[in-house]
Amino acid sequence: MPVDDREGLKREIDRYIAIERARLINNELEFLHQFITQYHRFRDLRETPPRKEERLYSSDGWYRKISAWTYHFDPRPVAIYEDFDIWYDDGPPEVGRHEVEMTARNVIRWFQAHSRRRMFDGVRDIVGLIA
Repeated sequence: MPVDDREGLKREIDRYIAIERARLINNELEFLHQFITQYHRFRDLRETPPRKEERLYSSDGWYRKISAWTYHFDPRPVAIYEDFDIWYDDGPPEVGRHEVEMTARNVIRWFQAHSRRRMFDGVRDIVGLIA
């Protein structure tokens, strides 16, 4: 990819995802560009994996922690959310939302960590660029 093309892609991506000083290789740059230009394909994707149950120990003894996560993309361009519900044996549930910080490196890392999710079956052509 010629230098001029890379700089043009970076400027276009930077409108939605902060490039900052990230050193991006060609396939990462191409992934980010495809992600923002074809965001409409991600917009309605949502996945809630099975709940995770853990048995943990503290000074008070054993307790259970059950966590459920939902991963989804916002209808407005461009945002990735992780909603969570966490229940403990002896306390009120924790409910919240985490928005993935939209920097180039964060978005790439998030997709690399979640690339095998079923919700990406219809966009493997894009996700496969960095998986």
